[in-house]
Amino acid sequence: MMDFHLCWRSVRRARAYHSAHEVKVDTVPDPILRHADDIILRVSATAICGSDLHLYRGKVPGRMSGDIRGHEFMGEVVETGWWCRA
Repeated sequence: MMDFHLCWRSVRRARAYHSAHEVKVDTVPDPILRHADDIILRVSATAICGSDLHLYRGKVPGRMSGDIRGHEFMGEVVETGWWCRA
């Protein structure tokens, strides 16, 4: 198992799932590139969609407390893995 401190370099704020009907904005570490096809995106806008409601209600199995939520976003690519192409 990789040491947590080796994977992260600073902190940021993110919307995180904690349990059904409990979502918080947590301070979380900044991501780093782990795989050749990873990107890091500086989010400039975000929204929710219908599938977020299933997550909020606790209807999606496998969610763990602290999971960062969200998939409807846009922003600027600030870092890419070596395999990514423009």
